Amino acid sequence: MGYLDTYAKPVLTAALVAITLGACEPAPPTAQELSSTESFRGRVDVILTEPFCDVCSSSDKSFLLGRSPIIANVVHLIDHAAISVDVAQYTFSQKPIRDALLRAHDQGIPVRLAIDEAQNKPGTRATELAAGGVDVRFVGRAGLQHAKFMVIDGETVLTGSNNFSSTGTSINEENSLILRGAGDLRVKGFKCHFEIIWEDGGSSTSCANDLATFSPSAKTKNLVRQQVQAAQSSIDVIMHHLTYDPLVRDLADAAEHRGVQVRVLVNDGDAAEHSGGHWDRLLSHGGRIRYKRGNPDLYQLLHHKLAIIDGHTLVNGSGNWSASGFFRNYENYVTYREAKVLARFRALFDRLWIWSFDSSSLQQGLSAAEQHAGNTRHFFGNLHAHFAANDGELLLDDGHPEVQDGSGNAVPVDVGQGVVEPADYAFRYAKEMGGMDFLGLSPHCREPDPEHNDGNMTPAGYALLREAALAASDSGFLAIPSMEWSTNSVGNHVNVIGSSKLTKIDRGRFDQLYEGFLQERELAGERAFVKLQLPFESNNLQNGSPDGIAIVDVAQGVVIDALSYEGAIDAGEIVGLGLFSFVEGYLLQASDQGEGSLARLPNGIDTDDAANDWAQAVSTPGRPNE
Repeated sequence: MGYLDTYAKPVLTAALVAITLGACEPAPPTAQELSSTESFRGRVDVILTEPFCDVCSSSDKSFLLGRSPIIANVVHLIDHAAISVDVAQYTFSQKPIRDALLRAHDQGIPVRLAIDEAQNKPGTRATELAAGGVDVRFVGRAGLQHAKFMVIDGETVLTGSNNFSSTGTSINEENSLILRGAGDLRVKGFKCHFEIIWEDGGSSTSCANDLATFSPSAKTKNLVRQQVQAAQSSIDVIMHHLTYDPLVRDLADAAEHRGVQVRVLVNDGDAAEHSGGHWDRLLSHGGRIRYKRGNPDLYQLLHHKLAIIDGHTLVNGSGNWSASGFFRNYENYVTYREAKVLARFRALFDRLWIWSFDSSSLQQGLSAAEQHAGNTRHFFGNLHAHFAANDGELLLDDGHPEVQDGSGNAVPVDVGQGVVEPADYAFRYAKEMGGMDFLGLSPHCREPDPEHNDGNMTPAGYALLREAALAASDSGFLAIPSMEWSTNSVGNHVNVIGSSKLTKIDRGRFDQLYEGFLQERELAGERAFVKLQLPFESNNLQNGSPDGIAIVDVAQGVVIDALSYEGAIDAGEIVGLGLFSFVEGYLLQASDQGEGSLARLPNGIDTDDAANDWAQAVSTPGRPNE
């Protein structure tokens, strides 16, 4: 199986869908838990291996190296340094990064590279940098210099699992995070640890704080074990090497004594390491292990070293869960609770879990698709329906109290009054007459508007809808309370599902929806999501020429990228930003006649030239599925 794609969770666009059961929702961190450290966190950006491949070929590797987001981001950070560049790496082979470090050095910016002593041999990038005048130290007094991070100007840190190697920047499953802000405790810890590594001595323990710990030190082991031992609902682990037996015992205890859902992802070549003792106890109490295939001829690896605890805490870094990682090597183990960061890593785990194998599938030689098909349960229903609800005076939703007869004609029925009776009627009809497994009632929900009575759910009415849904749900049917927000009944609106509160936000304010409301619900322990409702008109997204697309950071009010095709849009209106030119460089030669798609080439670089940054394709760029 081979493919190249930028992964994103699908957005539901149809009313009738097939769904699969998800895991239980995690409890959120409490305000008290967050208050002690939240003010000491800065901005965090996530870099993953995107686009990615499953079992990669040499051509995949060449393709990905030319579009590597980690190379692009590392070079960008170095090229924009003004004061200093400090790099700690285990292995290093990428010429673009070497050249960026030499450019910084030639501009008079102090550059230091601390790298494992195994790189102290002719022909390595490290010795080339040393020959070019860069201050290089080869480290390894006790264990490995296995940390992988970079400190720019003392206030920006890039850290994660990424080596600057050919596989680490292309076909491996890797992650890096960029931490910005000199006041971030994690940034302070990395600055301290670089000095420890640079001197190849001193105490890594002295660099630890509430958010980050550094090896060699027992504090690293303590941080990881404390997080695992505190888990209440779920532990998802992706680990290159998981050989530290006390942590395996902690995972087994979590599953056996607290009913925690434990899932572990490791490389298929290490399957023999995960049997016997506490591993068997973990599996006997519902724990699950899957194995990720790679291409051993290309040294392709699942190289993450991370765990997601209860869905809201990430423990990530350079260190494996091993005795060497905790007590011998230079490593880091860092915690994150930022909602956007956790969303990216939960999606990463979901993707890798689907494309990895349990032991039975490995033994049977099944493909990932065959395994997934065998494990998937399908359910039929409707996520977007209205009902005839009122509070005696105001219309709370505008559904019609009618059903269709055998000929498809509308027949009025008595659904009752208020909220509970009409909702109960709709749920029972869907279950008993429609044969549905689920029904979502999504009443209109917008900002208060006393001048109109065209259907607008109130908080009190929504609480009654939630009660009715709970009463109507059983082991064979799921009643879902949700809401329709923004432009009512004419398309261009969204359903918000999984929220206990109404989205009383002004229509069109998607910035407040995504940056405010949805993040607040996540902090409250809910996993609310949106379902897009496209306009009723056919092909409305490609209507006439010229056409244009803009990618907008609604929170910052910034246009990230724009595209015109089938002509130039040099004065298109973007809500909240006014008129804006969608023309960048040379126009993309694309047409909406016939089948096809527009792809934003995801290499982490925006050249401000549509012809370079976008492509029209019948299928996603890259090697086709096999």
